[in-house]
Amino acid sequence: MRLVQSSNPPPFPALSDPEAKVLDYQTQQHKLFPQLATAYAFHFMGTSLQEFFEESYSAILDRDFSLLPELHALSSGLKAMVSEFCTQGAELCRRACGGHGYSKLSGLPSLVSRVTASCTYEGENTVLYLQVARFLVKSYLQAQASPGSTSKTSLPQSVAYLTAPDLAKCPARRAADFLHPELYTRAWAHVAVRLIKDSAHHLQTRLQSGADEHEAWNQTTVIHLQAAKAHCYYITVKGFAEALQKLDHEPAIQQALQRLCDLFALHGILSTAGDFLQDGFLSGAQVDMVRSAYLDLLFLIRKDAISLTDAFDFTDQCLNSALGCYDGNVYERLFYWAQKSPTNTQGNPAYQKYLRPLLQSWRSKL
Repeated sequence: MRLVQSSNPPPFPALSDPEAKVLDYQTQQHKLFPQLATAYAFHFMGTSLQEFFEESYSAILDRDFSLLPELHALSSGLKAMVSEFCTQGAELCRRACGGHGYSKLSGLPSLVSRVTASCTYEGENTVLYLQVARFLVKSYLQAQASPGSTSKTSLPQSVAYLTAPDLAKCPARRAADFLHPELYTRAWAHVAVRLIKDSAHHLQTRLQSGADEHEAWNQTTVIHLQAAKAHCYYITVKGFAEALQKLDHEPAIQQALQRLCDLFALHGILSTAGDFLQDGFLSGAQVDMVRSAYLDLLFLIRKDAISLTDAFDFTDQCLNSALGCYDGNVYERLFYWAQKSPTNTQGNPAYQKYLRPLLQSWRSKL
């Protein structure tokens, strides 16, 4: 949906002043701006996946099928991640609109219904994530089998970080340190590697205890699922950050999008803080720093939020929403569309049969 246009957010008004714009409330920014950042992250990730698909297809035409396992893992994981995040985001946006969000005239109920179904197209998302997990476990065991000779080039590009030097502890000392893409990208790589390692070791432990492959896999799927989701988030953060490096000829655009990239990475850290705290990679004080940097980003993104949303160029006809039209005349359009409803001219048999006699019986007998 479109957001109502406003300049830099003013201080909150006194009781006698005009009502504050909804988007100036930090709680609304906390709901909506991560969705905006996620939309851009998925845009750049989709572009990257399309390029990799074309590269893989060219190789297949030359009877080279070596890229297929990685293509399968990437497409499975990103399909599951995108559909899951879109479903959660659409529902969150609907609730952020209050009672109007539940009205069909908002366009949001039908949108929520459509994106929810995407979580089960061509298989339920859990199955797709587990396809990614199999690829990750196989890649991890491959990296461990010959550590002396395994290099980044011998593993598929998307999992090359499994052999990269790791940070045991996050070096950040202040909130601003978390606004460096290299730092938060390595933080996500650390968590993904640890979870992949845990999932592989739990699987191997089950196998060594005498369980067959099917039983061992089934008893460790929750851990595999967690690892697959962390991997997908990592490659999305990494892809977003790398895409922005190519925009150095457009510094203003690069800065606005960089804030979205930072927000996407930090929002993910705050949402899964336990994974970063579990092995001591982040301390409690550093999580507070992440939160501080995240909240500062909300304020900075506010001034660009309208432009960043309008950049998708969704027409009023496409959105079909009384809340999201370009002119911002929400209540006028709600009233006008309600007047056009065919129920205004249709008779109701239930009223004639039940309600009208009841109302007439209540009339004064005088």
